[in-house]
Amino acid sequence: MAMAACGKQADPGYRITCTLADGLKADTVKIYAYSEDYGASRLLGSHTVATGDRSFVVDGVTDEPAVAFVRAGSRTAYFILENGDIDMALGNNTVSLRGPRLNAEYYKVFSERCGIMNRRIALRKKYDAMMARGEITDSIDRQFEAAYKITCDSLQRLHARARQLHPVVAKAVWYQYGNEITAP
Repeated sequence: MAMAACGKQADPGYRITCTLADGLKADTVKIYAYSEDYGASRLLGSHTVATGDRSFVVDGVTDEPAVAFVRAGSRTAYFILENGDIDMALGNNTVSLRGPRLNAEYYKVFSERCGIMNRRIALRKKYDAMMARGEITDSIDRQFEAAYKITCDSLQRLHARARQLHPVVAKAVWYQYGNEITAP
């Protein structure tokens, strides 16, 4: 006796849902994917933003993961185009991203980098405040220099880890932070 499974199979392809926070000013939202050779980008979808309509969906299929980005007004956010559900929420200074495996890995790298950069900014503010009060000595200056070097080393380790995850994750990190690292 043979049994066949009846049920809805998951649709192949991707579904990108992009939502803009109320404070983000944008007339249009466009989603692009880079070509396989990264020489150009192609438009995946475009949406005119209207009051009360700050979310849109793009469906498609990709044969290979690719670096992609969404542009809303002056805001640009990178992600990995891969088959599966990809949910993005963009704010003026925030991005939330949920998606399949490579997006999850990319977002971990992105979040960790934000933490490192926040530590670097906090160090700079503390140093500047101490400098303004005349509290910087050679010993304190060396401590700040060592703490700054730790953030630089942490970024290098993070970028090295991104290269090991998947070539497209490394490429997405390079597109966003290429001024800090060499091309993958």
